[in-house]
Amino acid sequence: MCQLNLDVLFLLAEYLSPVDLLNLARTCKSLRQLLMAKSSAFVWKATRRQIDGLPDCPADLTEQEYANLMFCLGYG
Repeated sequence: MCQLNLDVLFLLAEYLSPVDLLNLARTCKSLRQLLMAKSSAFVWKATRRQIDGLPDCPADLTEQEYANLMFCLGYG
């Protein structure tokens, strides 16, 4: 996965659930750095929008922090 073109990686990542994206980000250091960067927020937003009834991300959290809060600490 780490050798995929970034456009392809991001395209595939947008089809994951937030939990799966969190797990992918935890698989290796290079994916963590890439997926947890502020510039990757669009991928997290796309995965969040797949969940019906999930409120928008609060202004005081990043998309990544919100996914972690909602899916690793309680919501899903």
